Amino acid sequence: MSVPGAFLALAVVVVPMLVPLSGPPGRAVAALGVPASQEAISTNTLLVSELPAANGGQFFTVLRLPPVRVAAGQPMYLQARLAARSNVPRGPLMEMRTICPGAGGSPTTDRNHDGQAYGVESETGRWLMVPPATGTFTCELRGRAATSLDPAVAKLILDPRLTVLSMVAANPGATQWTDPVNRCVGTVPDPTVPQCVVARPIANVLQKTVPLPSSATYANVGADVQLSREYGAFPGGNAMVRLSLRATPVDVNEVACAPRRETMATQTITSNLHHVKVNLTLTKVGVNQSGTCGRSLKVGVVVASLVGNPVTIHNSAYSNAFLLPA
Repeated sequence: MSVPGAFLALAVVVVPMLVPLSGPPGRAVAALGVPASQEAISTNTLLVSELPAANGGQFFTVLRLPPVRVAAGQPMYLQARLAARSNVPRGPLMEMRTICPGAGGSPTTDRNHDGQAYGVESETGRWLMVPPATGTFTCELRGRAATSLDPAVAKLILDPRLTVLSMVAANPGATQWTDPVNRCVGTVPDPTVPQCVVARPIANVLQKTVPLPSSATYANVGADVQLSREYGAFPGGNAMVRLSLRATPVDVNEVACAPRRETMATQTITSNLHHVKVNLTLTKVGVNQSGTCGRSLKVGVVVASLVGNPVTIHNSAYSNAFLLPA
């Protein structure tokens, strides 16, 4: 069972922005990697209380922030969390996306709810919105439920305390990136899935060398990695992978010049929890150590197959990484 208190403790440790889980919309919050003068806006005022899986599981607007005037090119850091209970023994799929009309939308976040007996379960997605032109933007969290088991009955019952959308201005130099293609890790090839035809025990994803402003003293780095387990007997059974987010200060030749920072997580993917997003964060990574060292960070995620069926690491539609200088 996912316990709300336990989720709060995890969020405070690994999320670059401390988001209020209750209280009035628009409450200011502290943030890392954003100007001290900027205050976040946030809301947990639900516009709908349930997400039905009927009729193919259509998207509903769950939360909406107040309109904000943003200058062209100003990066805005958004964090969304969808938390819900299920009314059926297994599933449905929880899917969400943050949208800012006129400035695009985030990658999609998916996870399967384990079912009614597991209580409140949640998923988190993070995104940098960078408007192409100065304007007023009203950002919202959209969510849906989907299942093939009992779509006429299944639904997600949203938790009004833990479902949150927030936004705050990030410092100049904040950036995000994605991978254009799906990757796969597994010890046995799966001829039925294009990216898994060749067995690869390790995949390097979301790799980028990021230049930093000379004024930055550290950076916060995050990666939201969407995973799914493939079907069949290749060799079969639950899959387990290890994910490592790494950030290394480098010189002008992209050679390491200071110690690497790394955080790791292990994720098991089952036939029930078939889709899941892993949120990885490194905070206060030292940069600009000297005139020749740390003016860029080499960032990437290493995904290793430990056991079970192949696992797909999804592309830009679902996974992203970002860096917030401070």
